[in-house]
Amino acid sequence: MRAILNEFESGASGLSLELSTSEIDSLIEALLVLKRDPEWHFHYRSSFEEPGIGDIEISNSGNEKYTYLELVTGEVIYPK
Repeated sequence: MRAILNEFESGASGLSLELSTSEIDSLIEALLVLKRDPEWHFHYRSSFEEPGIGDIEISNSGNEKYTYLELVTGEVIYPK
């Protein structure tokens, strides 16, 4: 997996994740476990030897109203 952090002029940040087909399969499996067991969580981690994103934690908030991001598919227009 490759993770890229983008900074926008507005001060907001974007996170781009590039996954291989096998990594997509592993992510789907992990998300299904997380759906069944909301107390569980998982991480994507680097070796912490290079600058950039070292850790991404994925967990179940247990609250549908907690989220401020939404899934958008197709062509997305990014803010400046």
